Amino acid sequence: MRAWGLQLVAGRMPGFAAILGAAPDSATAVKVVRELQKRSILIFAGSSVNGTSIIDQLKAEGIQMGWEPYIVPYGRDTV
Repeated sequence: MRAWGLQLVAGRMPGFAAILGAAPDSATAVKVVRELQKRSILIFAGSSVNGTSIIDQLKAEGIQMGWEPYIVPYGRDTV
């Protein structure tokens, strides 16, 4: 966690985003996450809408999640 703090302070990571719920579809979920990754923004994803979360959508598209790719699931959908 300290390393992430250093990146935030040094400006190498401009910030973080929390994504709650699901995107309208899996393609939109991937597009949103890829745009945030391009900007080196750490993404926390969780929660669900009608039983579906953006984590489910990303898994369906084969997107790797965890600290290294900057997509951190939380709650029931932890990696």
